[in-house]
Amino acid sequence: MGEAKQVNISLDENKIYIVKDNKLVIINPPGSGYGKFTADWVNGKVEMYEESCKRKM
Repeated sequence: MGEAKQVNISLDENKIYIVKDNKLVIINPPGSGYGKFTADWVNGKVEMYEESCKRKM
């Protein structure tokens, strides 16, 4: 394995972080404030993700 990389993230922000192939993917919360996030794993890695957003009336 290669040398470990490090990044700094803010714990003051509500976000989802995914690490895949030594890259950081940042998922921001839905603009409406309501929603769902689902990740599909294949061979130990996140291959796809789905975001859905809800709007409160």
